This record gives sequence, C-alpha cells and structure tokens, in this order.
Amino acid sequence: MKCFICTADNINIGIPARLAERIVSVMRVQSVVCETEDGQAFVSLPVLLKLKDCAVHHGLILKSGVSSPHSQTSALMKTLLLTARIGIELDIPEENIYPLTSALEGMNRYFSGVCFVSGEMILILDPQKLTDGIII
Repeated sequence: MKCFICTADNINIGIPARLAERIVSVMRVQSVVCETEDGQAFVSLPVLLKLKDCAVHHGLILKSGVSSPHSQTSALMKTLLLTARIGIELDIPEENIYPLTSALEGMNRYFSGVCFVSGEMILILDPQKLTDGIII
C-alpha cells in the first residue's frame, strides 16, 4: 500500500495514497479540528492530535468515497485533510501493517494500524474513521 508519510512532533503518520485525490500546498492557520468554508471541510490533523508546534504545510483532498463530516447536508462537500509536511511516499506491504495494541487503544479512533520501517514506527491513518468521528 502506498502511503504519504508526514512527521509531526516526532510522530510518523502514514496516509494511504489511494484515499487522496491530490496533494496541495497550504498555508492555513487553524485552531479547531474542523472548519467548513465554500463547500469544503478542513480537518487539521495537528490540531486533532494536539501537536501544538506542528505547522501545516500540505493538504490532501480526500476522494469522494471518504465521507466528509457534512455528507448528510451536502453531497458536494470535499474534505481537505491538513497535515504536516509530507516528506516521502512509501510502499508498505499490507503484511507489514499490524493492528494497534491495547497500549495504543485510544489511537484506534483515527488509525488502522502500525508498521515499522528502518526502526521507525509509522501510524497508519484511517481517514474514514477520522471523518466519521468529527462532529461540528
């Protein structure tokens, strides 16, 4: 599975590439988890994970199959996932992604698994879980 890897406050986050339409550069200041504006929902991963010193550099426009927080009110709403700078794209074999242990149970709300690459832990984001759990 191809993943975009971003590092925020020493936390490596893998975002499955198959769920993103495209990556855009952003310079948006956002102090809340989710905002809406002009048919778009902006979801800030750094704010959600309480990463105070993490600047937002990239946004991933999620594919239509990934529901936005307002999918009931507007079928045209797009979700833009705001992230730290995306450093690399990795191809991670599915068999190298493990379920989260009970020690990381609270993270299950947003992540689907974990993998280890070159001694680094990467949490794999599940954008569907992320957008389903957001209520404004």
